[in-house]
Amino acid sequence: MYQIILFITLLIVSICLYATYQSSTTPKKNILMGVTLPYEQLNHSEIRALVHGYHKINLLLLVTEVILGIPLFFIPYVSFVLAYIGIIVTGFTVLYDYLFKKYNIKLILLKSKQRWFPIELAYRQVTEDTVLPKMKKVLKMTKEPIYVDEDEYWAGGSYYNPNDRKMMVNKRVGAGSTCNMALMKGKLLTYIALAIALVFYLGVILFFMSLDFATFTMTLNGRIVEIDAPVYDYQFATQDIKEITLVDTLPKRGIRANGAATDEYYLGNFILDGYGRAKVYVYRGYSPYIQIQLKDTWVFFNSKSKQKTMECYELLMKVLEDKN
Repeated sequence: MYQIILFITLLIVSICLYATYQSSTTPKKNILMGVTLPYEQLNHSEIRALVHGYHKINLLLLVTEVILGIPLFFIPYVSFVLAYIGIIVTGFTVLYDYLFKKYNIKLILLKSKQRWFPIELAYRQVTEDTVLPKMKKVLKMTKEPIYVDEDEYWAGGSYYNPNDRKMMVNKRVGAGSTCNMALMKGKLLTYIALAIALVFYLGVILFFMSLDFATFTMTLNGRIVEIDAPVYDYQFATQDIKEITLVDTLPKRGIRANGAATDEYYLGNFILDGYGRAKVYVYRGYSPYIQIQLKDTWVFFNSKSKQKTMECYELLMKVLEDKN
């Protein structure tokens, strides 16, 4: 079940990523693919050819990303699925960005060659001495002189303008704002945000990894039964036990109130049909299961080892006999 949810999530992220970069081919006034052009040149044949080529590769990336999501259904652990999704999304974000920069530079060079500069914007020829760091790559790609206007601050799609003291400016591609990467505070904000997102995502993966490879254990400490499990440790008094049963199947229907439910295990707090509130610590497919009725809740427990499950059951039965 969780594979379907995560695949849909990947699909939504993939479409959003595709749509964001694809939106650059729809002119914002007279800005196309991050480049400022005269209105009368927006439908020029060479520009249409560039846009058409960009469309085709963008669509190919989207289809490839969705196809690469299919293996999610065959990966057994949630933590591995999340790591796989992270790799896919990060990899394709880099590919989309590389593709955009490639075509952005092509359009800048075409604009410079054709002298397609809006009348209201001043432009100049750049040299190795005067060019901004982001434009050096563009300068090395051609032997022709390169003329620039404000586009030199947007080469590659991100904003880099040491003459502008504003830290946030409106994006040329996609919605929202972006940082001025020529300013230290702009760099810090960007890198800190990326670091926080990375740490959070890695934390989620490690959390689910602790669940995926968890060992549920039951021990008796005096008159207290202790169940050890990640996040959902539980204790109950032996005097609260009303009945203990060994079953081969679990309740067919239930609602996960707070916990984890995967193809490998059920863990946490559930509401089960015919039982009500229950604490569940079971590995799926490893019967039998110990079913414990307490005064105000139920507990379901097992181990991957049938022998260990039976040892726990016999220990509890002895406790129940001694109690009676």
